[in-house]
Amino acid sequence: MEMAIHLSGHSAGAHLVATLFESFIPALPTEDQQLFKSAFLLCGLYDLVSLTETQANQILELDDESSKAASPIYRNLSGKGTIFYIVAAQHDSPAFLKQATQFNNHLLRLGLFK
Repeated sequence: MEMAIHLSGHSAGAHLVATLFESFIPALPTEDQQLFKSAFLLCGLYDLVSLTETQANQILELDDESSKAASPIYRNLSGKGTIFYIVAAQHDSPAFLKQATQFNNHLLRLGLFK
């Protein structure tokens, strides 16, 4: 029986799953990396720069530098062999829809979609 790992996250959870593909998963031995078969990123936050202008930033205290550093859309992600599903809900806000499209395009540029 072949072992497989499928990851999923919603909203901030999608952000967290995406960030695993920056340094955690690529640091694993190759055979372990190959276990990650899919990542379902649902209604995710991939660009935290947009949060610097919101009330949420009163708690987060992000500036341009820290928000970019924490945003998977600005990171070099690696997940060869993993199928990524970027999902946005029909009635999500335009901002969420835009982030989903932009993150999908980012993964395309990185060669993570065929």
